[in-house]
Amino acid sequence: MAVTAAAPLPRVRTAAGPGAPPVVVFLNGLGETLDFWDPVVRLLDGVATFRYDRPGRRPRDPGLGLAGEVDEVVRITSELPGPLVLVGHSYGGVLAEAVARTVPDRVGALVLIDATVPEEYAVDAAPADAVDAAPADAAPADAAADAEPTGPPSPADGAMRDWARRIALSDRSRPLLRFALPKLMLGLGTANGSFRGVLSELPRDLPAHLAAKSHLGRSAHDNLHLPGYCAELIAWRDLAPFPPIPVRIVVGRLNSRLWKRTQKSWVDQQVAQLPLFGADVQLNTTASAHMVMFDQPLMVAGAIESAIAAIAGAVPNAEGEQ
Repeated sequence: MAVTAAAPLPRVRTAAGPGAPPVVVFLNGLGETLDFWDPVVRLLDGVATFRYDRPGRRPRDPGLGLAGEVDEVVRITSELPGPLVLVGHSYGGVLAEAVARTVPDRVGALVLIDATVPEEYAVDAAPADAVDAAPADAAPADAAADAEPTGPPSPADGAMRDWARRIALSDRSRPLLRFALPKLMLGLGTANGSFRGVLSELPRDLPAHLAAKSHLGRSAHDNLHLPGYCAELIAWRDLAPFPPIPVRIVVGRLNSRLWKRTQKSWVDQQVAQLPLFGADVQLNTTASAHMVMFDQPLMVAGAIESAIAAIAGAVPNAEGEQ
């Protein structure tokens, strides 16, 4: 039985399993809500699950940073019985790894679903840091911070990120935020062939959640800060060793990564991460785009069940294509 809190945009949803721990904790990627995991959770019969929506602040507010988000995960899961199985999609994978390195005694396994590769973004970390120059309680410097954006500035003036961030606050953007962006995001992230097919598999109110102005604005803000978050994790790896826990990785072979023009194969980048995670690590690829939980929910559920079995001492291979 699911329990929902903080309507209209759910913050936490739990489902109690009849057995003993572990509890499976789902960590969303940027721009995602906890509902994105519904196709997978439906398949985890008898498994205790915990989902939550990451903070949805106005985009001009400074973000928590990776360390702040780790602290939040540790806090809101502190009452859950361990060990925890952390399941992270996209940026949620960065967050899950950082949590595992921070509280290794609480984490029993890690499941990464088409997770962000930090090295892909960290090279751009320095420019994004400028967005967080103001203290957390600072008011906008002047009325221009809330002004309607009139058009993209020259890349040379250093304001491109600020302009993109303010876009989400503009009244002119509301039709785009309410209709186009949610469908574009869901459609391009899957391999199901049509927006209608993708949307029909989701909760009826999910597009409304995605279209919440502050939520999409926060997502745009976080995307600008992703290089900084990734740089934080790379530094973290030198300070906190990865615990000896099982790791299961699922990678979408159809993830074109069109927003990166020059890079190695996406699967190759994921394979290059394997030495970071110790001996008990399995990687499976599948015919999926980035939203693997929509395209291949059975594959994701299988990886989670494999991680749970590994904690219990049995280590079956996660079912799926090699």
